[in-house]
Amino acid sequence: MRASRLRLRTRQLHHLVPARAVPAISLIARVWKGWTTRENAADYQRLLQEKVLPGLKRIEGYRGGCVLTKDDKDGQVEFLVLNFFESLEAVRRFAGSDYTVPVFEPEVRDCLTRSNH
Repeated sequence: MRASRLRLRTRQLHHLVPARAVPAISLIARVWKGWTTRENAADYQRLLQEKVLPGLKRIEGYRGGCVLTKDDKDGQVEFLVLNFFESLEAVRRFAGSDYTVPVFEPEVRDCLTRSNH
């Protein structure tokens, strides 16, 4: 099995330090995957950085996140989005009472060819 190469593109991931140097904390990670064409990848990345992530920063209990990308063989770019929250209540402030349903900005949905939801 060959390992996939993922590129870390984020200004949101605040700490990249060894685990032993950080006190133990509990966070909830909300994970989402979406795919877009190579032609739309830069627009999608810009929407994430300029609209989606700044909106998340305003949510009480949001603790950062990151975006990983990978070029697929079929001409698509996969985006793996990880967002970290301090509690389920913080997730609900973002996603609403049914926090298992993905949250999409209309412009984001227009860029996607598919998602994992």
